[in-house]
Amino acid sequence: MNILIITQRWYPDTFGGSELVAAEQARRLAGRGHQVTVVTERVRDALPQEIVENGVRVLRYGSEREFSRLGGASRTDLKKVPKIMREFANARVDECTNLRVCEFTSKGGDNPSTRKLANSQTQKFDVAILHHPFSAYGFFKAHPNFALQNLGGRIPTLYVFHASTAREAAWEKTRWPWLTPFFVWWARHVEQVVLRRVDRLAVFSEFSRRVLLKLAPQANSKIIKLPVGVNADTFSSPIRANWRTRPGRSARLLTVRRLTKRMGLLELVAAMSIVAQKISSMHLTIVGEGLLRQDLQNAVVRWKLEKQVTLAGRVSAEDLPRYYQAADLFVLPSQAYEGLGMATLEALASGLPVVGTPVGATPEILRDLDPTLITAGISAENLAQGILDYFARPE
Repeated sequence: MNILIITQRWYPDTFGGSELVAAEQARRLAGRGHQVTVVTERVRDALPQEIVENGVRVLRYGSEREFSRLGGASRTDLKKVPKIMREFANARVDECTNLRVCEFTSKGGDNPSTRKLANSQTQKFDVAILHHPFSAYGFFKAHPNFALQNLGGRIPTLYVFHASTAREAAWEKTRWPWLTPFFVWWARHVEQVVLRRVDRLAVFSEFSRRVLLKLAPQANSKIIKLPVGVNADTFSSPIRANWRTRPGRSARLLTVRRLTKRMGLLELVAAMSIVAQKISSMHLTIVGEGLLRQDLQNAVVRWKLEKQVTLAGRVSAEDLPRYYQAADLFVLPSQAYEGLGMATLEALASGLPVVGTPVGATPEILRDLDPTLITAGISAENLAQGILDYFARPE
């Protein structure tokens, strides 16, 4: 099959679970022999506009300048994705020696990446897999033209529902807080259009199914539940270091999160101020990047935790497994809307125990493993107690 994947974010261009899912999906489909084209944001100008990686053709749009503007990412998705789709639709199809493979010759356009796309060998798309609402909306905005006969008619669509952008936006710390009510309204409209127009909706958890049905009760017949996981070979370690058995070693906590309010990192730092009073050797490493970094740094200073908390920032995909393998306990302090928690799966694949809040799909993962790993609530006190209870267990 020839598969089109449209995703706002792409791993490792940006750091997060939804982009990791999109990237792994693309690479594994390509590994099964499918032809996969990905259309995604070009979040840094240093990234190539077009490249083939691991058998996946990646086409990036936009620029740092465009994304830095007010509402830049969403506005760029709505502008650039339809343009790329229309470049496909308006391309002239030359005679094919292979009925499945044609060479497209662009009629024009000022986007170098779409000109490259139109001038290269490709196939008619058999299906479109859409991630994230604004880029998906961009696809549907162009869909009447994109469904021209030269591309084989209407393309079946699958929308991967990671979360409700509108609901999450009400939680997140944004660059322009005064804009949040308008963005929430806008995102809600975009989501409703996408949910109405797609053929199938994929969820990874029963929690996400419930959220989705609250947004679009009429979509029940479209929903399918897809299994999702991580590459165990990447994260597993034949020998796990048990730091608690080594004299002089600090107990090591780890969390891997996008630095936003919803992820509960401020609560986790506050929890560390409680934990450190009981276990002075405890150390927390926070891996990730985001708008909340300065607030987290301020909180570390306020609680006098400079020696107990490290903000590691962005970590490469190659180095990330080492962080899991060196830790004693992973903490998932989510405050709301945890659709699955890819970091939870990565930690467990590393043999690393996870203490998590009773939020979203986290109980679905931890309940059958050990229900005592689920904290009583989402507060700093609840997190601290969950951490202390784990380390109070017999060796």
